[in-house]
Amino acid sequence: LIVLSDVWKELKDTSHQTQASVESRLRVLAAGELYRQGLTDRIIISGGPLSKEGDTITTSMQRYLLTHFPQIPESAVTLEQFAVSTRQNARFVKEMLEKEGINNIGILTSRFHIKRAERIFRHFGLNVEQEFIAEDIVKKRRNKKGEISERHKKYIKKYEKSSSKLKTLKRRELALKLTNWFDHGDVVGNAFAHMNRSRQAAPKAK
Repeated sequence: LIVLSDVWKELKDTSHQTQASVESRLRVLAAGELYRQGLTDRIIISGGPLSKEGDTITTSMQRYLLTHFPQIPESAVTLEQFAVSTRQNARFVKEMLEKEGINNIGILTSRFHIKRAERIFRHFGLNVEQEFIAEDIVKKRRNKKGEISERHKKYIKKYEKSSSKLKTLKRRELALKLTNWFDHGDVVGNAFAHMNRSRQAAPKAK
């Protein structure tokens, strides 16, 4: 299962530890749920550094995953920590899996991102057998009483309240879809990613 990190939301840096965004946490909760249901036995989290110092997005997501799903062994989670765009996610994951002779994968990301991500991973020769939408999986998650847990409710509400930011995400996603027709070297995609990572890593002016 390939879990794609999120790079657009504001991340907080405290003592060189990066706090995952709402989208990233939703994707992690969804990945943990799929593992809990026995739908995957291996998770690869893909996404590069925010800055030259501190955590990568993926180490933050791994820490969150293992904290909330202690039944998942650390050996079941692999990190790809260099990609700064979806094309690099696909290329670097492909290189990792080629060494193991693996080509069939599932990908997990947010709804606004899933179609472009699937197309790019297929372009790099990976066989995407299943697509998982993080927010849908978390919404369907039930405890033993048949209820959504309070933790899941909290993140669903946070995600739905960020509608203005989601509109921005969707506009950027549309722009990247359009540039994919000519930007085969991913110059525009990398520029978008580096620009937003720089904004997230930089301290706010007082």
